[in-house]
Amino acid sequence: MAAPIRLSRRRLLQLGLALPLPMVLAACDDQPDTGPSAGPDTTAAASRGTFAPTPACDDGDDPTLAQTEGPYFTPNSPRRASLVEAGMGGQRLVVRGTVLTTGCRPVGRALLDFWQADDTGQYDNQGYRLRGHQFSDADGN
Repeated sequence: MAAPIRLSRRRLLQLGLALPLPMVLAACDDQPDTGPSAGPDTTAAASRGTFAPTPACDDGDDPTLAQTEGPYFTPNSPRRASLVEAGMGGQRLVVRGTVLTTGCRPVGRALLDFWQADDTGQYDNQGYRLRGHQFSDADGN
């Protein structure tokens, strides 16, 4: 019995340059599945070049409507409980929800970055007006 083939990242990239994708995936199919998120049909799906969709965590709400692309993420937003500043116009929003894994389990300490337009629809692209981040609690809320 031949020893199992061990694929390094470098070897996988070399195979990717030389073989079509289905053949590369088939070459990986012989490897034991050691990843923490690998499900029972990950290997079979990979050999077909497809994967099962992320499981739905249906809360009964309609999906978010498509919007114009942007504004774009900028790092180092301030940590704040409220984005509202004195004298701001517009309607105050309260956002509630739970951050879940693809297995529908809560994610504690997930970073949530918020960036809201002002009452005229403009985003602050220079500073951090109506911008900040928070972390979910231990239960993903």
